[in-house]
Amino acid sequence: MTSSRRFALASLLAVLTVGSVAAAQQQPSAADLETARGLYKQGKSLEAKGDDKGALDKLTAAHALGRTPLTGIELARLQARLGMIVEAREVCLSIGRTQVAADETQRSADARTEAAKLAEALKAKVATLVVKITPPGTGAHVTLTIDEQPVPDVALNEPHKVNPGKHVVSARAYGGQPVGAQVELGTAETKEISLSPPAAPVTAAPPPPVEPPAAVVVVAPPASGGASTGLMIAGFSAVGVFGLAGAVLGANAMSATSQLTANCPDSRCAPAQHDTLTQARTSATLSTVSFAVAGLGAAVGIVGVALRPGAGPRDARARITPEFGLGTVGVSGAF
Repeated sequence: MTSSRRFALASLLAVLTVGSVAAAQQQPSAADLETARGLYKQGKSLEAKGDDKGALDKLTAAHALGRTPLTGIELARLQARLGMIVEAREVCLSIGRTQVAADETQRSADARTEAAKLAEALKAKVATLVVKITPPGTGAHVTLTIDEQPVPDVALNEPHKVNPGKHVVSARAYGGQPVGAQVELGTAETKEISLSPPAAPVTAAPPPPVEPPAAVVVVAPPASGGASTGLMIAGFSAVGVFGLAGAVLGANAMSATSQLTANCPDSRCAPAQHDTLTQARTSATLSTVSFAVAGLGAAVGIVGVALRPGAGPRDARARITPEFGLGTVGVSGAF
């Protein structure tokens, strides 16, 4: 046997194996069939009582489990009566695709024939909806839903088979707001609608951050008012204290001198006047020293005046002068 023949034989065996497995998988179990029979009877009973919704649920479950021509044809008939034309036709077509069982009854054979006829009759009742979408821009991705069911991208602009009645259509561009429409179709009617979903809003770029202005640190010049004020107070206080002391001592010296002048003719003093003479000399000396200290204090005060804030040239000319004279003693100043 050549290699090509062996390959062909292996391929045939694989196909037969897959087909047999698939057929075995499609065959419902005995438990499924028994459950399907019970649901089928419940569905027919509810349909007879006018409970179409309850009957639809039971018959749908029965056919999902049993997948027999009998469960299928009863489900398709009810769906067609409820306006579910597309669903009913699909059930009828699926009955024709099921494998014929070796022990299939006449009722099942009749159901197959009835399903084929019903599928052909329903074909003429299916409505067609065409949705034309205008994209917001080149390359924009748009999604479409019909009755909240998404439509594959490759079929966006293709005709869609739908049941007669009202339908809600919605289209949306990526990132944009959806735009929708409601359309009603009659039996076998074809209708076209157009949708133009808006593009996603353009988000403006945020403005560049504004840097805060650099902080300006102003360094205040060192205050000189305190030091100058201290010099002024100290200096002129010394002028007051020592100037007053000098004046008092000078007055004492002058008083003693007057006594000596009266009691010492020709500048000759008796021994009794020696104490007065000593007192006069001492007071005169201390008065002179006091006025000297007062003059120093005046100089210090003048320096403080010159250093105080806002001092002008006039301040530099401030002066104080001690004064001595016959019968007077004191200080004079100019500021």
